[in-house]
Parts: sequence; structure tokens; C-alpha cells
Amino acid sequence: DAGRAERVLIKLGTLLRESLRDDGLPWTSFSRELDFVRTYLEIEEVRFGDRLVVGFNIEPRTQAAKVPPMFLQPLTENAVKHGIAHTPSPGKIEVKSRLEDGRVVLEIHDSGPGWVTAPRNGGPPGSEPPGNVSPGSEPPGNGVGVSNVLSRLDGMFDGDFSFLKRESPLGGALVSVSFPFVDVAEVAT
Repeated sequence: DAGRAERVLIKLGTLLRESLRDDGLPWTSFSRELDFVRTYLEIEEVRFGDRLVVGFNIEPRTQAAKVPPMFLQPLTENAVKHGIAHTPSPGKIEVKSRLEDGRVVLEIHDSGPGWVTAPRNGGPPGSEPPGNVSPGSEPPGNGVGVSNVLSRLDGMFDGDFSFLKRESPLGGALVSVSFPFVDVAEVAT
């Protein structure tokens, strides 16, 4: 399908330009991260066809949050790679954000097979303690992408973040990330 191929190539070009864009800043806005992830997931929708449905439920105020660049894409890629790709039936990925007690709460749900990881520090299976997660100390199942996300969050928020993995109400996996809300407009001035 030439039309589909052209649309994917245009979106791939957009992703490449965005990934190479260097503003000289160690942070970006959550809005910009969402734009990047939307483009990435649109490509995956073409790849999977009717097998992938993507939804976003984004509280508008969270879009102004300061975030590390390229932290959201690896999490959604994991939802595709370890969730939807392993399910022959149609699946769903949902990205949600909200403000809660001065913090951004981000959730990525997928309706794939889910996961169970070894408990750490006496917590429930699949849980991570808040903050101070060093890249080499995650439980089994965290690859390079998640390690990089944890490292970026730790560097930006000095350990004041949480990262949880658990079963999703959609029947698959859920990743939940929480960090302080810092408005990019306040940082830029």
C-alpha cells in the first residue's frame, strides 16, 4: 500500500528530526514528549493495523510539566513490544496523566499478557520503591530502555520520583511514574 508506506515514511522522518533536535537543554515539556510518542504510536498503529488501539487521557495542565527528554517513548515501546506484539487478538495501549498533590502521575497501560517480576525490598511483585533507583539495581525484567528512563528521572528529580510496574486493569501491564510538577514556563525564565 503506497499511501500507507508514504504516511509511515513521513512519520519516521518526523521522529528522526525530533530525536536529533538539540535545544541545549537537559529537559523538555511533557507536551513535546507526548507529540513524539503520538507519532511513534501512529507508526505502530499502521504496523499492527486493527490489532492496536491507542488512547490518550491527558490532563491538560500536565502538558506544561518539565520532563527528561526521551523518557516516555521507551515506556510506550515496551508496551508495544512486550504487550501488544505477544497477543494475537486486538490490544490497547492507553497513556494517562494527571496532577495529584503537586505531582505528575503518568500511567501507561497495555492489554497484553502482563508481567510478574521478583519482589524487591519486601514489596509486592512488580513494585519499585520511590526514587533513588540506581540503573544497575532494578529487578529482573528491566532492560536498557527502562534503566535509561530511571537514570533520566533520577538525574532530573534527584531521586524524588516513583516507578511502579504491576498488572493493569486492562488485563495486561501497567507502568506508573510519579514526579514533582515543575512548570516549564517557570524554568525557562
